[in-house]
Amino acid sequence: EDIARTWTPHVEAEMSDLATVHGESVGNALLYVQRQGGKRIRPLLVVLSSLACGITPNVRLATLTEWMHQASLIIDDVMDESSLRRGAPTLHTITSIPFALGVANLAMAQVLTTSDTFDATVRLCITHTAATLAQGQRNESRTHTAQDWALVIADKTASLLEMACIVGPIHAQAPTAQIEALRRYGHF
Repeated sequence: EDIARTWTPHVEAEMSDLATVHGESVGNALLYVQRQGGKRIRPLLVVLSSLACGITPNVRLATLTEWMHQASLIIDDVMDESSLRRGAPTLHTITSIPFALGVANLAMAQVLTTSDTFDATVRLCITHTAATLAQGQRNESRTHTAQDWALVIADKTASLLEMACIVGPIHAQAPTAQIEALRRYGHF
């Protein structure tokens, strides 16, 4: 619990900084999404996995992981025609579907362009996860069987949890055995 109390304010501040990059209307929309809260499990996993490997967590990577998650939730709310997220109106219900999708795309683009400040291995991890999330969202509309749903869950939930567990250690060049153990933990 002390770890969450220590690191969450840093992630929240960084999220706010990244939200305002796109100007007032998009920035306000991203801040609205951020203020809806959530458990911030994914950035906490970035922090914890880094600490488990004996390295200082990278707040920027934790933040990018959370913004990727938030962007996917905006899209998911549109696709599912959800009117509420965490007890508050979804972004598309207080704005419009095109605007909300644009915000989600800009947030994802911000994650991908900001990842350019990291080495190729980190960028590959982030871009692969973004592509997997998109594939899972696309496949969700085609699901009919339990096996279909298992694949969607792997693409939409497990892939991002896996990334959260490995991106910090990859950045710090932790031993491969540690990264692989964290990959398995995040995926399952």
